[in-house]
Amino acid sequence: DLSPDTQPLILAITLTSTQGSLLTLSVTPGQYYTLLATTNLLPPIPAWSVVTTGPAPLGPFVVPDPEATNYPQRFYRARTP
Repeated sequence: DLSPDTQPLILAITLTSTQGSLLTLSVTPGQYYTLLATTNLLPPIPAWSVVTTGPAPLGPFVVPDPEATNYPQRFYRARTP
């Protein structure tokens, strides 16, 4: 079990040609999280795009990023408020 103060983890990223990136996340169930993405690591975090946000379900879960097919590279960060 994850403690309430555990930071979210990106456990895996699967690249697909039709669905973009599929990210497997681990977040404390019920904890609100935000998954961010960027193509350039230089801008500050507030400049990154929000892929999704909301309360985490039970167990590791998969989040799609269909926009990933539009870029040659994409970087991700998961955080809690």
